[in-house]
Amino acid sequence: MNLVANTPLPGAKLLIVIPTLDYGGAEVHTTHQINYWVQQGFTPYLLVLNQIKALQDVLMLPAQYRTELNWPYSNIQTSSIIFIRNAVKEISLHINKHQITHVIAHLPITHYLLRWVKLKHRLLKQQPFTLINYHHSLEYEHSPINTIGKRLFNRFNSFLARLTDDVSVCVSKAVFSNINSNFFLRNPQIIYNALPYNPMNSNEALQYCRLNNIPLAPYTLLLPGRLHPVKGHVFFVTVFEAVARQLNWTPQEVQVIIAGGGENEPAIKQQIEQLRLQRFFSFTGTIPQTLLLSFMRLANLTVVPSLSEGMPVVAIEALMQQALILCSDAGGLPEVITDGSNGFVFPTLNAEICAQKLLYLYQNRHRQLINPQTLLNDFNNRFSLPAHMQKLNLLLV
Repeated sequence: MNLVANTPLPGAKLLIVIPTLDYGGAEVHTTHQINYWVQQGFTPYLLVLNQIKALQDVLMLPAQYRTELNWPYSNIQTSSIIFIRNAVKEISLHINKHQITHVIAHLPITHYLLRWVKLKHRLLKQQPFTLINYHHSLEYEHSPINTIGKRLFNRFNSFLARLTDDVSVCVSKAVFSNINSNFFLRNPQIIYNALPYNPMNSNEALQYCRLNNIPLAPYTLLLPGRLHPVKGHVFFVTVFEAVARQLNWTPQEVQVIIAGGGENEPAIKQQIEQLRLQRFFSFTGTIPQTLLLSFMRLANLTVVPSLSEGMPVVAIEALMQQALILCSDAGGLPEVITDGSNGFVFPTLNAEICAQKLLYLYQNRHRQLINPQTLLNDFNNRFSLPAHMQKLNLLLV
């Protein structure tokens, strides 16, 4: 295999390790990377600590290159830190068997395990490998070091990183800043997430609405993604109520579609009921990715009111679908969306400015505030999968 931009160095044998392959930003992104390599003629090995779940049907990797450990843990907790012997042994056997030269480890529990594996290989003079740890989120914002136990573990884990890590990939400057302030990062690289180009139209979303009795209106707002407290849905419901009251909106004029499922759905519905907005809001639950993209083409405005974001895939998807977006400035969102240039941005949790922006966008709904081609050009220039993979492949040289 020749060394070209789309494939790693000839002779490189790559193992990707991830806790699970369920729906989630890191998991979906990893699937895109694997599928791209397979399409380019390079086949990595995949080791899933727990199970391959929702994404197994979209994964192009042949079955003989996939392994599930069925290890009972998928995140950092006391038991997953202590009971690592079997997992370390299985990962080590896999690396030795396939003579792996590079390992890309996704998410914190996998980073921790691979550090022990690398120490074991170094001490026993087993198969050497380059360890690339991939950081997807604002880890210390989501899980602050607020106990003595956490501080001691973080210090010890950082010491292990100094001994073993070769490269630290961060998906945004915000993620880099968050982790680098609290942890040792060896050779940090910022590589933005990317997506395979998949232009959609609104037909699939329209059909879904007809089949599921979801009402549509001349002005439709879309809130896409997982229903988690940090995604800001409850905050936006309050903002929507204020603007709806100011403009005397009716459900025949404006509708909001919340596209996604998750643990915070009851709290969001409770807020909607308390403000008597039930006729304005519809929920889809968890839906396929293509349907979510179709909803972006259907909606007049995509809203991402997050309180925390590492690298927001939904914002990149909105650019790809040439969808107008209103988002907060949480985490990595301002690295994707620039106010007035390729979307509109408000300060996180600032209800007054969010309402002003929503009011402005509605009152100017018949004007082309941003050229849709500008959005697509931005996606192609900054978030296309081929450009992303070229940067990633350089780490395997």
